[in-house]
Amino acid sequence: MLEMADSTGEWKAMPAGLHLYVSNADEVYGRAIQAGARSLYEPRDMDYGDREGGVEDPSSNQWYIATHKAGSISRRIGFRSVTPGMSVKDAAKFFAVPG
Repeated sequence: MLEMADSTGEWKAMPAGLHLYVSNADEVYGRAIQAGARSLYEPRDMDYGDREGGVEDPSSNQWYIATHKAGSISRRIGFRSVTPGMSVKDAAKFFAVPG
């Protein structure tokens, strides 16, 4: 589940990174571009079995639109249809368990 809303004066836009699995990455990428998204990279076959393209929406969210091509389902095992992501400075320290 993912909650999204329009930004307002009180609630500012907070850019996010989202990995979205769909049945046809090329088609969804094209629709995103037509709707005003900026291309990060055109859909291409990745070495991990996905066909994936990246776009940035007008609120600076980055969407990685993919279809998994290796196997019989359109997303990788263990992944949901939408997987939120974040970038953290010194990520290893951020997740380190003290002691």
